Amino acid sequence: MNGRAIRTIFKVADSENELKTKAAEALAQIESRQYITEFNKRGITNVWKYGIAFFGKQVCILG
Repeated sequence: MNGRAIRTIFKVADSENELKTKAAEALAQIESRQYITEFNKRGITNVWKYGIAFFGKQVCILG
C-alpha cells in the first residue's frame, strides 16, 4: 500500500507575534514524537505534516 496521509498539530498562541514560533513547535512535535511511524508501519509513505498555530482569527501554517 502506498497511501497518503496528513498529520497536523494545532497550537494556541498568546499573541500574533508568537504564531510562527508556535507553528514551528507543532511541526517539531510531529518529528520528536515520531507520529509518522504508525503511518509508515501501515505502508503509508506519503505523509504531509503541518504545524498550525492560531491567535483569534489569525493563523500560521508551516509544513
